[in-house]
Amino acid sequence: MISLNLVGFELAKVDKGKKIKKVQANSVRALKKVMGKSRLYIVPRAEVGQDLPLPPDRIHEAEGDTALERPQSPRAEVLTVPAAINVEDYTGDSSRHHQSLNLTSTETVENLQRAQSPGLVVLPVPGTPHDLEEWRTVRQQQDIEYSLSLRADQEKDQSRQAVSEYEERRLKTIDERHMRTTEEPAGGIPLKFSFPDGTMKIRRFHTSDPMQALFDFVGSHASATEYFYIRETTSGTTIINTVSGTLLDLNITSPLNIHVRWMDMEDVQTIYQQRNTDVAEVPDLIEIIQSDFGPTQCGPAEEIYYIDYLDIMPESNMSEPDEMQLTDDIEIQCTEDSDCSPKEILLELGKNINYNLSCRFNINRNSVLDGAFRAFGRKSYDPFKRISVKFSDETGNLEEGVDLGGPRRELLSLLMEEIEHSPMLAGPDGQKNLALDSIAVREDKYYIMGKAISVSMVHGGPSPGFFSPTLFNCIVKDNVSPTIDDVHDFDLRAKIRKVSEARSMEELHSVVSSISDYLSNAGCLRAVKCLKDKDLLLQDILLFQVVNRLHGPLERFKEGLRTLGLLEEVLKHPEAFRPLFCSPPQLSADRLDQLFDICFSSAGSNRRVQENIAVAFWRDYLLDAEEGNSPCSLEKILMFATGCSALPAIGLKPQPSIEFLHTDSPLPGYTQQREKFPTANTCVNCLRLPLHKDYTAFKYNMDFAICNTQGFGQE
Repeated sequence: MISLNLVGFELAKVDKGKKIKKVQANSVRALKKVMGKSRLYIVPRAEVGQDLPLPPDRIHEAEGDTALERPQSPRAEVLTVPAAINVEDYTGDSSRHHQSLNLTSTETVENLQRAQSPGLVVLPVPGTPHDLEEWRTVRQQQDIEYSLSLRADQEKDQSRQAVSEYEERRLKTIDERHMRTTEEPAGGIPLKFSFPDGTMKIRRFHTSDPMQALFDFVGSHASATEYFYIRETTSGTTIINTVSGTLLDLNITSPLNIHVRWMDMEDVQTIYQQRNTDVAEVPDLIEIIQSDFGPTQCGPAEEIYYIDYLDIMPESNMSEPDEMQLTDDIEIQCTEDSDCSPKEILLELGKNINYNLSCRFNINRNSVLDGAFRAFGRKSYDPFKRISVKFSDETGNLEEGVDLGGPRRELLSLLMEEIEHSPMLAGPDGQKNLALDSIAVREDKYYIMGKAISVSMVHGGPSPGFFSPTLFNCIVKDNVSPTIDDVHDFDLRAKIRKVSEARSMEELHSVVSSISDYLSNAGCLRAVKCLKDKDLLLQDILLFQVVNRLHGPLERFKEGLRTLGLLEEVLKHPEAFRPLFCSPPQLSADRLDQLFDICFSSAGSNRRVQENIAVAFWRDYLLDAEEGNSPCSLEKILMFATGCSALPAIGLKPQPSIEFLHTDSPLPGYTQQREKFPTANTCVNCLRLPLHKDYTAFKYNMDFAICNTQGFGQE
């Protein structure tokens, strides 16, 4: 039925019985068919069959020549004559509309306008030229408004259709990616993906896998768009999902932390239209995007996108200040070549490692050195393969966890500590020299020790950092001048010191006589004729005790350092590598704070307020650890979060991050009771901080968790 928003009025016609008959029609065409040549009346609501109320001064003719008699009704004095409209004129030319309106008087129009709803427009009576002009103006305005309304409706329809097509195309693309996604390989490099909705996924890939396999995995996310881009946090490399090639081609060869960003619908539509309108240029349109980011204090570095879609990928989309505050884990100036650094050299050596293949290490925590040396000594061990570690506790039970990098770093850290305190080395902490161990000589452990140190440095573990300058010089130089402090035997060192401090020939002869047997066995027994001869005697004793008697173990140790090509690079750049072997940079509260990227919630949210408090507590906690006001050291904190007690020379990958344990945390298995303690995932170097209202509770629970948690997979 046609609705004209008539409040208190209806459409009607007069039948031959002079009765008002209500008209019902679903369209103008149907209305025309019902009315025929009759006139259409807009009448007050009345019962069907009631006499038509007419004015006292005029009577309208109905169909044919039959006249309508004036009804005797009290309502005739109140109600006006209905408007009579010719339906044919409203289906024809609008220029004849003024002839189709037949109203009895101006008063009728005014009364009708007052009675009708605001949505109904009643045209003026074109009784005079002025009225006709006014009617035409109103009609023109109506035509314009109708055109604008029609255009707006069309645009809405087009927009709805575009959104529908976009969503249909997006879902179809996700289904296709699901179908192409293959099973996760057993080996390969683990990659951690952080999605815009806050979810994270970890999956392994072979370096020989095509990039499309990675994009299919990422793009199978329920919120994925047709086009998106990924960003590796440490290098600042951004890649759009249309790039071809393999992971190796794009230098994805080690565990990484990757952020995913979906494109807006407008951006996707722009790329979609360009790719479909100029297909010939598509291969050159989208390339890998390289950005050079450096640590700055004023904000993120400027990004340069080598891409034709500059207008749809603004720089602000990729601006992440927390991730831009990246510092090199080891900063060492190379004295002989300013373009080289140990980090670059070790990373270059690490490119030869095949992360798709692995060698298994079964390690018991009570005998890390023994288990590691067994694994390194196997004929099947290949240093060019990834290390896969499985820990067992003191009862022999395997610890939970899959080695995605954390157990490997933990093993190498524990191994460096045990090597430092093994019988093969002697001397004070941080100043170790080789010691003669007959069992180690027989089992060729000096060679295995050198191999273990090389593997640790190249595979992302810590550097030794405990060599004495003399031991390092024995590796890189032919002429070495040991000192008395390099002699670790306390009694012998005391006697050698007496030789050095002798002030007379009698005193010198007395000391030489007391160690004559030792001098005879060392081949240093000589006639001392003057006081100056003590200097030559002292030099012979030190060379024998520190260098010559250990020539065999030293050569085997150096042979082990040749593993993965490390020794050759150390010999080329000895001063660059000296700090890594002798005195690695010490941890500090500031350095540890800058090492972690903090994953905040949205600014202004309730979560962000709690997280800001936790970060302040975290930084105070680091200061307490640095000043010795906490049972936990900075090394223990780093070990808890990453599996390393010292920063590796090549840095930590993925970049260490900090998250927060909210009470509504989506992490499985966490109750409110457990959320008061910190947790960590050393595979992705992620530390999760608890949220407390006061620093005392925060510090107590941090100390308790870190000092009492030992072993991978235990939280």
